[in-house]
Amino acid sequence: MRPLAPHERYPLIFNTFRCLADGETLEVISSDEPEVVYQRLRDGVAGSFLCEFLDSEPKRQRVRIKKLGGPLDQPAPQ
Repeated sequence: MRPLAPHERYPLIFNTFRCLADGETLEVISSDEPEVVYQRLRDGVAGSFLCEFLDSEPKRQRVRIKKLGGPLDQPAPQ
């Protein structure tokens, strides 16, 4: 993901998330702060996930996102 421009990263994460089956997970490494990662996910996937922060280092957050199911009624933010 790092080779992608920052404005392309979250739409790719959201679109990948939408392709997961219920119960499957996606692991993301982000340079954003944990609160920013959670906020972007919450805004992008409409409460249909669990977010587990695996590592939290300066400039590197490793996050596991589990799809819970239910409607994904919001489009991916651009």
